[in-house]
Amino acid sequence: NPRVLQLGQTEEWVLSSGAGDHVFHIQVNPFTVCDGTVDGQALAFPHWRDTLKIREQNGSTRVRSQYQHFTGAFTLQTQRATHQDLGTKELVRIDP
Repeated sequence: NPRVLQLGQTEEWVLSSGAGDHVFHIQVNPFTVCDGTVDGQALAFPHWRDTLKIREQNGSTRVRSQYQHFTGAFTLQTQRATHQDLGTKELVRIDP
């Protein structure tokens, strides 16, 4: 079942990894990296991404995404196919 979100809604997530490094990717809507670390370096300011490397040893990274234009389905996922098979891929649907 997809995660259902509403057009105009803002979501905030904290991304972390307890099982090695992962590359997190969101289709369609980019996200703002709000705080935390990227590739082991502390962020100096928020910035936009659609892909982010989450390193296990660096704690967590907070991201925010707002759904302003697109309605329909897309996926959130790690870029490791074997991990997607274990559940690190999620279907998201944006409703008007």
